[in-house]
Amino acid sequence: MRQLVSIKLVALFFLTVTSAWSQDNVGPLARKWSVGFDVGYSESRIFGSYADFAQRWYGSQYKRAPEWLSRKAVMADLTVYKKLFSFVYIKSGVGYTRHGGGLTNTSLVFPMDITLDYITVPLGVGVNPRIFKSVSVALDGGFCAGFELSSSQDFQKGVAPGIPQTNNTFIPNYFWSGSVLYPINARCAVKAAYRYVKALKPFYENGEGEYLTEESSKANAFSAGIVYVVK
Repeated sequence: MRQLVSIKLVALFFLTVTSAWSQDNVGPLARKWSVGFDVGYSESRIFGSYADFAQRWYGSQYKRAPEWLSRKAVMADLTVYKKLFSFVYIKSGVGYTRHGGGLTNTSLVFPMDITLDYITVPLGVGVNPRIFKSVSVALDGGFCAGFELSSSQDFQKGVAPGIPQTNNTFIPNYFWSGSVLYPINARCAVKAAYRYVKALKPFYENGEGEYLTEESSKANAFSAGIVYVVK
């Protein structure tokens, strides 16, 4: 439900700003074709019913509550932007990101330490109006496919071998992001951005039916980059 509300709010924002601004107030992401490269910092966390189960049951004997640790990592994106109309654009590309986390202060025999490396392919729509002289802002949202490169899921070792377990290596996500852009010249601009990503499918499933538990990931990312207007 929250995911649908977020998507509806982004759509409403697009409709509002496209009707309020003129055609001339266009940022570098909404030109005919633009290419951007971003490098930044990502911080992800694990969530889901298996995570809740481990935190609740395996941490009960400790005075200090168990705590999920975030996974901090470098991320990078190469993105292509294509103008649709006015200052509305679509974007796609390829990127690298690392998700995961760990659980401390529990009585688990096996460590809860998860690292997931993904190649990502986003598909989104956004707006990039100018707000003050040549400075512009961008807001976009959409879906992102995650293809697992490698993973380290130490918590699974020795966990009830008779219970069905599934590791999903293709993860669909939804995302939204916001950025500020400042032009260096007619073709290049620097960019500072924030992005939120949340998985729509768990990377790990344990059990089946009413006993099914699962784990997914979500992340916040901060990045800086450069955008080049091709034409």
